[in-house]
Amino acid sequence: MTITILTSIISIFSVAQSQMTFAFADLSVLASRAQDNSSEKQIVIDRPLTLAEYVGNYFADAPVLTKVAWCESNFRHLTSDGSVLRGVRNKADIGIMQINELYHREKAKELGMDLDSLDGNLRYARYLYEKEGLQPWKASAACWKKTSADIAMTAVSG
Repeated sequence: MTITILTSIISIFSVAQSQMTFAFADLSVLASRAQDNSSEKQIVIDRPLTLAEYVGNYFADAPVLTKVAWCESNFRHLTSDGSVLRGVRNKADIGIMQINELYHREKAKELGMDLDSLDGNLRYARYLYEKEGLQPWKASAACWKKTSADIAMTAVSG
């Protein structure tokens, strides 16, 4: 009787494992079929993304905003104590994109975006960019106008 139960458990496990393999295979197929001109792509991720990679993927259609995030916050949204990052020069600038809450918190709230959350901060930055271009981040223009190689060298040396 013990052998029969053990054999049944092994059979169930084998079926579950093969279904999982198919599920992962399906994800790979979906990712490989993603069209370059499609506005939404499915990507298979085999490891956690860094915040820099996440922002780069989020702003893949507007890479200058990835540079802005680096220049404004060094790709940080939270401080070491877990609070939302605030600007050094202006404490009203918050989060990874350093959005000024005095000017933008109310509108963000109307749009259902929370500037204190990473997602809300990034979404509102996209909204601002589509509405005003890079104007809200003109104070850091000397940084984000540099080439990606210049920014990488600054990150390594500074």
